[in-house]
Amino acid sequence: MDHEELNQIEATKKQKKTADRKAYMREYMKQYNAKKPKRQKLTDDEKCLRLRESQKRYYEANRQTILKQKLNKAKDAKIQKLKDKLRLLEL
Repeated sequence: MDHEELNQIEATKKQKKTADRKAYMREYMKQYNAKKPKRQKLTDDEKCLRLRESQKRYYEANRQTILKQKLNKAKDAKIQKLKDKLRLLEL
């Protein structure tokens, strides 16, 4: 056997190995998907309920951030007033 024939034999072995691996994975995924429970379709009422809940969460989070911003502004204003008083006392 010469060098080219050996290379050809190695190439066919690799091709068979990858084909076997792909076939095994295909079969495995078929079995896996067969075991997996199917997802149920949502009714219109459930969709509306989920949408309403997500909107509530969004608005509540938004309201919390606005309250935090107002609180921070009030704190900053208070700190600024105290700094102004301190400057006046130093003069």
